[in-house]
Amino acid sequence: MEKSNNVERLLKLKDVVDQVGFGKTAIYKRVKDGTFPRPVNIGYASRWLESEVQQWIAKQVAAARGGLVEDADSGTVQAAH
Repeated sequence: MEKSNNVERLLKLKDVVDQVGFGKTAIYKRVKDGTFPRPVNIGYASRWLESEVQQWIAKQVAAARGGLVEDADSGTVQAAH
């Protein structure tokens, strides 16, 4: 069996806070209202997929600059919302 090099990195809340610059409460508020990626619950721990957080950051930058953003899953380029 071949090992995959595309291992998804899981981020702790502290890492997400560091990357996006929001506090814990702001992150969970955005998760609740559907404007931030939902965490993956592993036992009692919540972790975020790094790719989803990075894609969210890219969309925020593109929206702020009025540009386009590439969808990481499909590879398509679309207008930021």
